Amino acid sequence: MVVVILAVLAAAIGPRLAAMGGREVRASAMEVGDLVSVAARRDALTSQRVAIEFEGDKSRLVLMTMDVAPSGGGSPVAEWREDKLIPPVLLGNTKITDASTDGVALDARGWRVEFPQGGRRPALALILSDPKGKEHWRVELPSSAAHAAISPGNALGMSDQAVDLDAGGGGTSPW
Repeated sequence: MVVVILAVLAAAIGPRLAAMGGREVRASAMEVGDLVSVAARRDALTSQRVAIEFEGDKSRLVLMTMDVAPSGGGSPVAEWREDKLIPPVLLGNTKITDASTDGVALDARGWRVEFPQGGRRPALALILSDPKGKEHWRVELPSSAAHAAISPGNALGMSDQAVDLDAGGGGTSPW
């Protein structure tokens, strides 16, 4: 009787425990998407320079802002500082297995992607996975987007190319 009860419990709880890693990666992907989206909106709506920095040794993503402070010599000094309004994303067991900006791979140990004020913002693509590499989520921010796209899987696929529907031959007909 005890063996039957344990078998029923194992059958009910086993799949939930196996899916825990996937939920953690999904939650991390959502947090990363929120951070990247906040950075994109701040870049578009303010004059303050922003960047996203990955600290591989601490396994966290941080929103950085450019602060200009007066120096002892008279000329102001600009330096990157962690934004205190937006908490960093602590990845925990989630790993960034692939990161690229405008199609160029970023160093897995650490990187910073700066958003140039008034210029074209680089496209950012990240793939997150669980420690075993079984569950993957991707976070992509095209250069012209205000929000990050978050989706399951490990293949990057969003196009950063703008599509001119009028040039597609539609003319004045509705799309």
